[in-house]
Amino acid sequence: MPLETTLGSRPTAGVFTKRRDVRAPALFVSFGSPLALREEAYAQALRRFGIHLRQPRGIIVASANWRTVRPLRITSTRRPTPLHDYGDFPRWLESLKYPCPGSPLLASEAAALLNGSGIGAVLDPQQGLDHSVWMPVSLLYASARVPVVQVSLPSGGSPEDMLAVGRALAPLRRSGYLLLGTGSVVFNPHRAQFDRVDAPPEPWACSFDEWLGARLEKLDITALANYRREGPQAHLSAPTSEHIDPLFFALGARLQGDLVRHLFEGFHAGATSLRSCIIAGRRADDLRLPDELLGG
Repeated sequence: MPLETTLGSRPTAGVFTKRRDVRAPALFVSFGSPLALREEAYAQALRRFGIHLRQPRGIIVASANWRTVRPLRITSTRRPTPLHDYGDFPRWLESLKYPCPGSPLLASEAAALLNGSGIGAVLDPQQGLDHSVWMPVSLLYASARVPVVQVSLPSGGSPEDMLAVGRALAPLRRSGYLLLGTGSVVFNPHRAQFDRVDAPPEPWACSFDEWLGARLEKLDITALANYRREGPQAHLSAPTSEHIDPLFFALGARLQGDLVRHLFEGFHAGATSLRSCIIAGRRADDLRLPDELLGG
C-alpha cells in the first residue's frame, strides 16, 4: 500500500543531536516536469512525508539533469543558486525561490567516499542546484533550512554504474544524511501532454510503471537493471536512461534490512510517472521513520 495512504496526521519533529544517531532513509522522487508542483495529491504526499520524517542533517541529491564525464562533480558552495533550467514552461515558475544552504563539509565527505571507492569525484564551488533538485526538495522541506548537496551522475553510465555511486555514498545514511534520487521511471517528453497535465496515462506507460513497481517491492535489482530487455514497453517508457538512472542511485544506497515502500503512485501529462518510493529499514531503532513504516 502506498505510504501516502497509511500515514496518520501525527506530526513529529526533531533533529540529529549526535553524528551517529540513527540512520536516515534513501528516497526516489519522480519529478519529470516543473508543473508537477501543481499535482496536489503528489505534493501533499511529499509534504506529509517531510513532516513525519525527522529533519535530516543534510541531503545528497542525484538528479536526471546533471550528468558529467568522469570525474563526478559535487556542489560545494555554502549558498548554492537554485537554477531555473527547465526550458519553455510558464513564467510563474520564475518567481519561485528556494534559498537552502549548501554544505562544503558534506560535499568533502561525499567526495572522499566516492574517491575511496574508486569513483573519481571533485568539488565544484560554482555549480548551482538544478530545478529537479530544489523543486522536489522544497515540497519535502519548505523551510529551506536543510543543507543540500548535489552530485552528478556519470554520463553514458549503466545501471550498475549508478548503483555503485549510491553504494559508495550509503554510509552517509548512518550519519543522518538523506540520499535522494530525482527523475522519473516513465518519461517520454515526445508523448507527454504538458498542455494537458491531467491527461489519462497511456496504456504502455502504465504497463511499464506497474512492472517496475512490482520489482521494486521485491527489491529485484537484477530485473530492474535489465529493464530494457525485461520491462514491457521499455522503449517507449524510458527511451533514454537519464530519468531512470537516479532510481538506481537510490537503490544503490540501500543498507542491510532495507525494504521499499511506495510513497506515491500516479501520472502527470499522460506519459510521465510520479511513482516515488522510500528505501529504509524497519528496525525498532530506526527512529527517523514513521511508526507506520516500521511494522511492514
